[in-house]
Amino acid sequence: MQFIDSHIHLQDYNAKDTPQVIAQAKDMGFYKLICPAIKQTDWQRILDLSAEYSDMIIPALGLHPWYLSEVPDNWEADISQILKSHPQVLIGECGIDRMKNPDINLQKAIFSIHLDLAREFKRGIIIHSVKADYLIEDFRQSLKDTKFVIHSFSGSLEFLQRVISFGGYISFSPSIFRRSNSADLIKSVPLTRVLLESDGPFQGGLNDVMNLYRKFSELRNLNIDDFGKQLAVNFEEFTNA
Repeated sequence: MQFIDSHIHLQDYNAKDTPQVIAQAKDMGFYKLICPAIKQTDWQRILDLSAEYSDMIIPALGLHPWYLSEVPDNWEADISQILKSHPQVLIGECGIDRMKNPDINLQKAIFSIHLDLAREFKRGIIIHSVKADYLIEDFRQSLKDTKFVIHSFSGSLEFLQRVISFGGYISFSPSIFRRSNSADLIKSVPLTRVLLESDGPFQGGLNDVMNLYRKFSELRNLNIDDFGKQLAVNFEEFTNA
C-alpha cells in the first residue's frame, strides 16, 4: 500500500540528509509529504524542495507561534505574493502555544492573519495548538469557512469533537500514544476527518507513520488497505481548494 505523511519538516533535517530521507520515503511506499515551514527563513528552501520533488512534496508556508519575535514586518506581503504565484502552497504551521510563548495577544493577531490568508486564497491551513483549546475556539467562525487541520493533536476529547463540528481534520503524530486516552481519541474521530504524521525530525520518522497506520487500523478494527485509501481521500480533500 501507499502512505502519506501529512507533516514532516524536511528543511530541518541536515541538508545533506534530506535527499536520503525523501528517497527512503519513496522506497517505503510514501507518495505524498506535506512540508510545513516554521520560520520565514524556511520558505525558499521548502519551495525549492517542492519544485525538485513536485510529484511528492506539498509545501506549506507560515509562522510557528514559538518564533514570532523574529517575524519581519513584510512577512504578510511576502507570503501573499507567493500564494498568488504558487497555487499548490498551503498555509502553516501557525497557531497558538501557551506553553512556549507567553505573548498570547501577538499569537492571536498573527494567527488571525494566517486565517485571513487561508480564506482569501482558499488554501488549507495547518494549525499548532498546545494548551490553547479555548483560544482556538475564539476563531471558530473563521475556521468554519476554512479547510484546517489540528496537527499533532494534543487536546481533549471535547475539543476533538468541537474541531470536527467546525469541519476540521485531526492529525495524529507518534506522541498520541503518550496520552492515557489515546484509544478514546482515535476511536472518536470520524474516518473522513483523520490524517497521520511524523512531525519529523522532531517527534518521529517515517517508520512511526507506518506504525500509526497499523495501530489506528487495529484500534478501529479496519482493514489497513481500506484505511489507507480513506486517508488518501482525506488528504486530497484537504490539500485541494
